[in-house]
Amino acid sequence: MRHIAIIGAGEIGQAIKQLFGKQPMIFWDNDPKKIKHKKSLETVLTDARMVFLCMPTRGLPSVLPTTAATVSTAAPIISVSKGIELKSRLFVDELLAVSLPKHSTALLYGPMLAEEIMANRGAVGVLAAKNKKIYQLLHTMITVSTFRLEYSTDVHGVAVVGVLKNIYSFALGIADGLRWGHNMRGWLIQASLREMEQLVKIFNGRRDTVYTAAGLGDLIATGMSDQSHNFTVGQQLARGGTCAFSNEGCVALPIIVKQLGTQIKKFPLLHTLYKITVSDNAPSIFQQLLKKV
Repeated sequence: MRHIAIIGAGEIGQAIKQLFGKQPMIFWDNDPKKIKHKKSLETVLTDARMVFLCMPTRGLPSVLPTTAATVSTAAPIISVSKGIELKSRLFVDELLAVSLPKHSTALLYGPMLAEEIMANRGAVGVLAAKNKKIYQLLHTMITVSTFRLEYSTDVHGVAVVGVLKNIYSFALGIADGLRWGHNMRGWLIQASLREMEQLVKIFNGRRDTVYTAAGLGDLIATGMSDQSHNFTVGQQLARGGTCAFSNEGCVALPIIVKQLGTQIKKFPLLHTLYKITVSDNAPSIFQQLLKKV
C-alpha cells in the first residue's frame, strides 16, 4: 500500500501525522534519535503517494535532490517550512520550483501550533498551490474534524507572509517581555499588518493574502502563544538575549532588510526589530516606536 512520507520527525511532523489517522505513513529525519529503525531517505520516498517537508528551511537543500530523483511526479510535495534559504536567498516556494521543476508542489501554512493539533484543539491550514487538485486530494485524506483546510492560489504571497509573520511575532514577544498591556499589543498587531501589507506587495505577493489565516491568523497564533518559538525568542530579546540563527525569523530578517535597501526607512517596526536582533541595540528602543509608527 502506498504511504505518506513525512520528512522531519519533530513536533510539526508528528502533528501532521495525526491529521491522517491510521493511513500508512513513514518518517525520515536526519536525527536518528527521533526515529526507531530508521530507513534511508530513498526508501522512505519510494512509492510515496504524498510527501510532507516538515523541517527547517535550512535543511531543505540536503533532501530536495533525492526527493526530485525518487518521488513520482504524480505525488504532491507539500512544505510546511516557513523561511528563506540562506545561501540562495529564495523563499520556500521559489526553492521548490527550482529544485522540483517537474513535480506538483504546495505550501501548507497557517495557525498550526503543533501542540494544539496534537491535543485535538483545532487548527487551520492554508494550502497554497497552482494545482487545486492537491487541495482537493488533501481535503479528502484528512480525517481530523477539528482541522480546517483553506485554499489559496497566491503561492508566493503565502510564502512571503509566512516569513513576515515569523519576524513580526518577535515584536509581540518583545512587548510581552517588556510587560506591555493588551491595548498596546492590539496597536502593535495593527502596525505589523500595515507594514506586512506593503512588504508583501514589494515581494510580489497579493495584499489580501496578509489578511488570510496564513498571514493575520498565523501572526496572532504565533505572536501570543508560549508554545511559539518566535514568541519565546521575542521574550528573550526583551531580556537582552540574542536571536539564534537556527530560528527561521532570525535568518530571514537580515535578508529582507538587505533586499529592501533604503526602503527600510519606510518600515519603522521592521527596522527596529532589525536593530534589536541583528545590530544588538537594547530592547528599550522598542518604546520609541510609539513616536515613529
